[in-house]
Amino acid sequence: MFDSSAGTDDYLTAWDWRDAGELAGDAADVSQKVVSHLNGQFPQDFVARIRDIQRAGDRDATPGSLDEWSGGVLPPG
Repeated sequence: MFDSSAGTDDYLTAWDWRDAGELAGDAADVSQKVVSHLNGQFPQDFVARIRDIQRAGDRDATPGSLDEWSGGVLPPG
């Protein structure tokens, strides 16, 4: 955790639960769809980008701030 929040209340406060929607199918198929979607959307250098944004002081740590990279949690359909 680049911002040193691991193990603190600040770290837990940054988590957000929300309804991401639903996908039809059994758990194994749906989980594979979600994994494939997220792996396909996030940049290969994701951790390096987060590190660099944090070091520059430009990181938005609010819940949902990575949705622009992921296209949301669920794949279309």
